[in-house]
Amino acid sequence: MENKFDSYVEELKSSKEWLDLDSLRKKTLKLYVFSWFLGVVLFILAFVILIFSFDLISFLGCLVVSVAIPLMLVRKYLKEFSAKYKGIVVPKLISDVITEFDSNADADSNQKKNKCQYYPTEKINFNLLASFPLFEKYPHKKTIYDGEDLFKGTIGETHFQFSDLVIKRNRDLIVVDQDFDFTIFRGLVFIADFHKDFDGTTTIRTRKGKQYSLLKALGSRITTISLQFDQMFTVHTTDEITARYLLPANMLERIMALRSIFPNKGIAICLHKGKLIISIHKHDFFEIGKASMPRSRNIVQTYTEISAILEMIDVLNLNLRIWNKK
Repeated sequence: MENKFDSYVEELKSSKEWLDLDSLRKKTLKLYVFSWFLGVVLFILAFVILIFSFDLISFLGCLVVSVAIPLMLVRKYLKEFSAKYKGIVVPKLISDVITEFDSNADADSNQKKNKCQYYPTEKINFNLLASFPLFEKYPHKKTIYDGEDLFKGTIGETHFQFSDLVIKRNRDLIVVDQDFDFTIFRGLVFIADFHKDFDGTTTIRTRKGKQYSLLKALGSRITTISLQFDQMFTVHTTDEITARYLLPANMLERIMALRSIFPNKGIAICLHKGKLIISIHKHDFFEIGKASMPRSRNIVQTYTEISAILEMIDVLNLNLRIWNKK
């Protein structure tokens, strides 16, 4: 697939956006070096304090700062560079992904035209997120809600949106008389129409992979008709009859196929009042990772991530409308 994007990279190299990205890369590298130089200075200062004053608390404080500040600055600079990269590359890749979906669509079907819009600085609405029982424990007066890379659109009959999210909660630590922001969710959240209308709530969670403790599974735990599925997932529901209607054998197979797309990540799926939400934990999608000019493999990775997420609609067969679903 890299060969497919070689020409795209060559085309980018002659654009103003590419020159701007290269200028930002050089600036980022300088700031990167400065950040670690500052860290070394603070590290030396910490030992000077220890040698001449024997102040252990000041020494430890300066030691922590000498590591924390460079890491924070480097992360900030890389985030800015990655945002610039995504602004150049992602719109083109979305167009390619949608074109591929169009080419794979049944020519005789009456599907609506596939479309997807990208909003780099926006995120899924928090009220919408909190309307799903899976996330109902997250609203709190000390909750800090952030995110980026919002994608919204339609594939076939299915409306969808997804974005990276970071949710933190501010907590007071009495021992040190300080308050800190603790991450209580980091990952990608995908929301779409489900292909069946239903009431109640059914939650499916992988047995392996990092998951956040605040995510809530309502109702009673049930087993499915598939032993293989039950070895990979746990299922809780407020209505067992509805859950079995939503999860026939073919849907269980499709969810297992979805698991194969993200085999090492913690995944939670919540079916609630005709909607579907999927959370993929502990992964920051679409980032370039370092301050170097993107090559074909970087673009292939970003393309693959976007395509894999949108592919969930086909994998779960969400465009097949059942009975009263419109």
